[in-house]
Amino acid sequence: LCIYSDHFSYVIDTSMSMKGPRIRSLKPEFKSSIQSLKPFVQFNIVNFGGDISFMSSRLTGDKEMALRNSAEWEMTLGTRTFDAFERAYFQEGLDTVFLLTDGAPICGQVNKSELIMRVMTLMNRYRQVAIWCVDFEALPERLAFMKSMVAEYWGKLDSVPVAAIFNDGEGEKSGKNSGKKKKKAGGGKKKRRSHSKNRFIVS
Repeated sequence: LCIYSDHFSYVIDTSMSMKGPRIRSLKPEFKSSIQSLKPFVQFNIVNFGGDISFMSSRLTGDKEMALRNSAEWEMTLGTRTFDAFERAYFQEGLDTVFLLTDGAPICGQVNKSELIMRVMTLMNRYRQVAIWCVDFEALPERLAFMKSMVAEYWGKLDSVPVAAIFNDGEGEKSGKNSGKKKKKAGGGKKKRRSHSKNRFIVS
């Protein structure tokens, strides 16, 4: 998934529903995306659950900061989608928001999907910001919300499959351990590692 923007913000869902396979699927994709950014690209990270945090006070090109930031994400209760959008939206120079999530808003200033759409429409009358979404096995009704947003706000929706085994250090370790356990138990089907393709690149 390509975003043709050089001034954007990742808005990343770190609510408890993303815990486990979803966040472990997200992180390799995120790392690959960061590493592919051109030197002139300015970006930020807003991660949200019940709490919201910024990587930086302004858009930056610091990839190392971004990778360090991803290692510090904490999973919290709640899904304050609108609050995260609002804080990302008012960053100077921003023209695109890139939402990575598995679900719909649960709490925050505005926690109904249809109301979020209305408020975002009002905000975009004065400053047009595109919204792109990547879902991680969202339920159909939650997926409908994301489809509405990208259709209304000049974006695109992509889906990332959630895998049980990953091709990073943690995944390899898990794969080896699970293999040993199965062998002791008398065999069984062997899990395949998921080699996910980078699905979001800013160019």
